[in-house]
Amino acid sequence: MKYIGKLFILSLLIGMIISCEEVKLGGEFLDQQPTQVGFTTDSMFTSKQNADQVLTKAYSYAKFPFFSFFWPARMSGYGKGTLMDITDLGQQYGHSGAKILYYTGNYSASSYHPMVMYSYQSVKEGESNVPGDGAWNAIKYANKYLDHVDDIPDMTDEEKKTRKGEAHCLIAYRYIEMLKHLGGVPWIGKAYGVNEIPLTLERESVESLVNKIVDMLDLAASELPWHHSSSSDHLRFTKASALGFKLEVLLFAASPIFNADEPYHPDAAPYRYNWYGDYDVERWKRAEAAGKEFMDALTANGYYEMVEATGTTHRDYRQAYIDGYHTRGKKECLYCILPTKQVSEDVKTEWNELAMYAPWSYRGNSVSLEYVNMFPMLDGTDFPADFNWSNPPFNPFFDADGNPNRDPRLYETVLVNGDYYQNRTAQMWAQGNGYQKGLDLAANNRTAFHMRKFILERNNATSSGKPLNYAVLRLPEVFLSYAEAINEANGAPNATAYEMINKVRNRVGMPNLPAGMNKEQFRAALIKERALELGFEECRWFDLVRWKMEGNLTKKLHGLKITKKNDTAFAYKVFELPSRYWMTNWDSKWFFQAFPNSEVDKQYGLSQNPGW
Repeated sequence: MKYIGKLFILSLLIGMIISCEEVKLGGEFLDQQPTQVGFTTDSMFTSKQNADQVLTKAYSYAKFPFFSFFWPARMSGYGKGTLMDITDLGQQYGHSGAKILYYTGNYSASSYHPMVMYSYQSVKEGESNVPGDGAWNAIKYANKYLDHVDDIPDMTDEEKKTRKGEAHCLIAYRYIEMLKHLGGVPWIGKAYGVNEIPLTLERESVESLVNKIVDMLDLAASELPWHHSSSSDHLRFTKASALGFKLEVLLFAASPIFNADEPYHPDAAPYRYNWYGDYDVERWKRAEAAGKEFMDALTANGYYEMVEATGTTHRDYRQAYIDGYHTRGKKECLYCILPTKQVSEDVKTEWNELAMYAPWSYRGNSVSLEYVNMFPMLDGTDFPADFNWSNPPFNPFFDADGNPNRDPRLYETVLVNGDYYQNRTAQMWAQGNGYQKGLDLAANNRTAFHMRKFILERNNATSSGKPLNYAVLRLPEVFLSYAEAINEANGAPNATAYEMINKVRNRVGMPNLPAGMNKEQFRAALIKERALELGFEECRWFDLVRWKMEGNLTKKLHGLKITKKNDTAFAYKVFELPSRYWMTNWDSKWFFQAFPNSEVDKQYGLSQNPGW
């Protein structure tokens, strides 16, 4: 059976020999997906222009996370959705992996689609050849580029150094993604020749994989500029990207899912693919040091900054938040990506189906009442846990003068009843007017709350054709991660930890956290702050995984039925959302994806994750 395994390894590693149909000569670097024209491997590295297309191809596998074509790795290839749909914050009613596989408990190691995270192969989607999720493809192209970059005749040494840093950072970034979804995976650190193929490719331990990722990020940081001077280069990795990713992976590695005296699953005990085997506070200290390294570099080099409000109104704070996470070219984003699909009306339609402009067949992304209730009042006090929805003591979203009374990020993350939308008022009550005339948006949405984040503008006419920008890593996430590492490494928050979290809160006009918190109180506030700031940015699921917060995955979730009583008053009724398999059949195996049985059966050394 080793012959079968070697055939796979041959296809994977000698896949470093890039097909002449896979990359394009010429064209804008990174802003478009390479098309297919034929030329030989040797000709790829005869000029900077040609070689750039190989690196462009590697970048094209840094996936835009939301489209059905580009994001099913997280949801096993089924329809549209976001990773937040399988957390306590979201609810998906459309044709998605969340609804079909996760809510029902039908996900398994056999339910894999060729476009999943670990897959190497490609799949036909309609009439187009759509590659797999791309972790291995990104690594393949980046390693191939590194193998030949020194042969390119018309590049300066400085240009080569920068491009090497980009390739190293891309490899590390894709390994971080696999680590978060799967635990330890095989490490492919070079482009292999035919006579170099190993007989096996076994999984790396958590410790080994984390160390290799960190080493590669350190190398990338030594090769990359702190930022690129040209605005056309804003999609490339930088030293700031590398140091930010270093903090991210070390924070994940220090968290209880890996760093604990007991494994997350009984079957994980004998192995080290998903568990260090013990708890060591030094892992938190290592993450803290990475956070300080980033902050020291930021102090020394400047440039990156959170977008601050130009005024003190609620809309000013909301616009600053939008500009920070979404507006292309702002200095808050440490690494952002665009969809590889051509930006067009077609893209707008895909996005709208996912988010606000939901046609009847998909119903878009609903938001749970639990998430809405997490957003505090404007003065920083918690929204009342015992709020009487049957007899509300006050309007839960607006004061008596019609002004928003909650954290500004609520209104830019979630569409709530009564907020402004497309130059009118959002009607999330039953039979209220939706996006299209005659569409009952509240009934279509079902929870009375819709995903609003990433909607470009409130006017459909001006949204069409706009480039879609997704921030993979933003400055606020780095600040919050550093604050968390400080708290855990030292047993309590210090002044710097408070400074980091308060920076994020103050940017949207929210007051400082109360002083004097202990370790557990600060941790809870920190995890909540991450949910408020980073909603729909692929953080909540991993925060629940890192901290093994199964209670958030098994609790009952709720929606809100809103009925209009008159022009100024509404009635509210809380109801339970449909039950999920996890709520009565929880197994900690769900913290990680399964490896496809089709890969494990090839017997090249890949072992299945515990419980699967």
